[in-house]
Amino acid sequence: MTVELSVPAKVNLHLEIGEKRADGYHALRSLCVKVNLFDRLFVELMNEGYELNSPDDLFFSQDVDLLYKAVNFYKKLSGKEFGIKIKLIKNIPMQAGLGGGSSDAGVLLRFLNQHFDEAVPWYVLIRESAAVGADVPLFVHPCTAAWIEGIGEKIVPLAPRPLDILLCFPHMGVNTKEAYDYLDSYGRGRLYGLDENNVKEIWEKHPREWKFFNSFSQKLTKEYPFIEKGKEFLKQFPVDYIELSGSGSTIAVVADKHCLQNLSVCPLGDEFSTCSMVSTLLE
Repeated sequence: MTVELSVPAKVNLHLEIGEKRADGYHALRSLCVKVNLFDRLFVELMNEGYELNSPDDLFFSQDVDLLYKAVNFYKKLSGKEFGIKIKLIKNIPMQAGLGGGSSDAGVLLRFLNQHFDEAVPWYVLIRESAAVGADVPLFVHPCTAAWIEGIGEKIVPLAPRPLDILLCFPHMGVNTKEAYDYLDSYGRGRLYGLDENNVKEIWEKHPREWKFFNSFSQKLTKEYPFIEKGKEFLKQFPVDYIELSGSGSTIAVVADKHCLQNLSVCPLGDEFSTCSMVSTLLE
């Protein structure tokens, strides 16, 4: 039997990256929301084997295929043996800072654990799944908004709130490893001391009053000037909040729906391919 899974994108409204740890991971602090931009996974369990297909002719070698990594991770953690066939419909742009690969892996892990009658305690699966990717625990967790610390494994759910967001996609993505290399070479960004004790109060404020930022923003605009040009163009309009999402090249804009509808048809420049209006998930 084939099961269809909806896989949401995420938007980082805040992303603060700390120093690289001895294990090669970076400590982080982030506020993420899940939005109604979805990949689709069609999953069929088998006796053995692994098969990944995509109508978009996407090819992932096994060393970078997070779905393959997630399957093997779950087998090892749960002690279960199985095969799996996956068809991936990709709607979340890659290297855009929207968690596409991690979201696919996290939702697949959640499905597998439900199928195998919670063979792994949920708190263990959420904590340990950061080994697959730093954003993966967020998508194993059922929350729709969260404050995240550690390397992505510490998740504090936040009360969801309705937000309209315009995502502006450049033609060029940003490789995650390259983004972290840029950050390491330039040094750390601003530190405001946000943590789970004070972020809830800020989260409830009007977006114009948010004290959120992205550690990658200043560094990536030096490498990719078109990002700064796009942000400066958008600031001419009555928007509430503009920032990069994650370590990718997507610009996220928070404003009222009417403003975003007008912005969505404005030319941002030849470097940008399209804009998409999304809304936060509330459940």
